[in-house]
Amino acid sequence: MSERGALMFEALAVVGIISLTVPIAMRQAARQQKRMEDAAVENQTRRIEQALKDYLNFSAPLKTAELSRQGIVRTTFAVADKELKPFLPASYFDNGKIRPNKSIESYTLSGEASCTAAADLLRRPCPPAALTANCRCVKYAFFGTAKPVRSR
Repeated sequence: MSERGALMFEALAVVGIISLTVPIAMRQAARQQKRMEDAAVENQTRRIEQALKDYLNFSAPLKTAELSRQGIVRTTFAVADKELKPFLPASYFDNGKIRPNKSIESYTLSGEASCTAAADLLRRPCPPAALTANCRCVKYAFFGTAKPVRSR
């Protein structure tokens, strides 16, 4: 084999190796990118859920009064994005809504309230399951969930 033939053979071998390794490297890079995006979404969701929890704790006295006045034992309710503004950095918002990213289009924010203690007009305990005009809920447990709505 001549020197030119050997050089051509080496060049073809390098091209073959590159054609085998580039797709593998690209898939690995795509997987790594997806993992990083998923971790960012998870961290963002955790932060939003903490803000939702802080909002529910802050608004608990008003919500308790409202729900008690209506005689509600258990309920779920939607929470608007704008309600979390005092509890999240400004960078999380765009035009009053939680800013979308590559993976997440928006978040569905919801709260749940369950009566945990009830009392009559004389402040004597009564069963929360049997609220009446004389027995009102005086304490609720609040829970919140932030569900990401994924982009297509």
